[in-house]
Amino acid sequence: MGGFCGRLLRVDLTTGRVRTEPLDPFTARRAIGPRGLAAAYLLSELDPQADPQGPANKLAFATGVCAGLPLPGFSRVVVAGLSPLTGLYGEAGVGGGWGAALKHSGFDLCLIEGSAPAPVYLEVGQGTAKLRDAARLWGLTTSETERALRRSLSTQRVQVVSIGQGGENRVPFACILHGEWNTAGSAGLGAVMGGKRLKAVVVRDPETAGGPAGPRGCDGCPLHCRRAVPGRKTRSAFAGLGLADDGAVEEANRLCNEYGLDALAVAALLQGRLNGGRGAAREVLRQIVLLGEGRLSCPPAAAPVRPAARGGPGSAPAQPAVEVLGVCKWLGAPSGPLSLQNILDVVRTATGWRLTQQELVRAGERTESAIQAFNRLIRATG
Repeated sequence: MGGFCGRLLRVDLTTGRVRTEPLDPFTARRAIGPRGLAAAYLLSELDPQADPQGPANKLAFATGVCAGLPLPGFSRVVVAGLSPLTGLYGEAGVGGGWGAALKHSGFDLCLIEGSAPAPVYLEVGQGTAKLRDAARLWGLTTSETERALRRSLSTQRVQVVSIGQGGENRVPFACILHGEWNTAGSAGLGAVMGGKRLKAVVVRDPETAGGPAGPRGCDGCPLHCRRAVPGRKTRSAFAGLGLADDGAVEEANRLCNEYGLDALAVAALLQGRLNGGRGAAREVLRQIVLLGEGRLSCPPAAAPVRPAARGGPGSAPAQPAVEVLGVCKWLGAPSGPLSLQNILDVVRTATGWRLTQQELVRAGERTESAIQAFNRLIRATG
């Protein structure tokens, strides 16, 4: 099964059972990317009426055929499950070195189900995995959690995804963090981890040269990362709260990452509560801490709503496939130094797969159609 390890890791937090299963080759070949792989398994197993923060929800961490290949920005991970924010199927992509590490460990997909009776973290090794006690980690920020795990494991050759107190307190827009700035946000899946009492997933990676995402940042990237700064949307959102100073915006963004909160959702929540003006920055930072610690009232998760359409079967892409689908949506970054043909050539050389642009479009359409059908079922039964 070129490009795939051919194995998935299934973890039942309720019973503590961890087992390895073969990856279905037909599913893998049709899914191609991590988004399709996660959806292929979850949509057939999830109960549409399950509580997103309850034990019946499942969480998938999926890689794709390109994870671990020498392609800049292509070792993407998709995290997916029922979203506490919308009640629908939710997903988020994240970069860094975690996806390549999971592939190096011998797994293409990690499926988490059930709920642990007490806080735990999952440690994945070469073809193995164990659940370990996380009582000492509960209550720590994301960076504190990563440092504590590296100390206890006595190695820098690990990749970590974790939640902060926002996830522990089940804030519906809680994120999952990898390193200081790689964020699986927007769907509230950090709250799913919190509901399952899963603090982190650690992957031991002998091919990692050190640091949260290797010495350069994302696996396969030839460029050294610069210090992460908030993006344009984040700056604009916090500017609307009266944070005009770059330092204040960066601190607000840092606190959101430490507590594992989606920065845009935080800014939107605080928009109606704060009036800006003198002392705005100090008050915004205080409110973020209160929110992360569960001491600030947060509106309940929204009723299921129809997500914005992203195209579907039969719809003609308005742009090249690499831009429309991000090379099959989160298979890799939709921008960078490589053309789509360069990418397909690397995949063919490394895996033997002769992928075409049309196959990527079809795979993306299949996944989108299946997700939309599942969400329609949730609305119909809700």
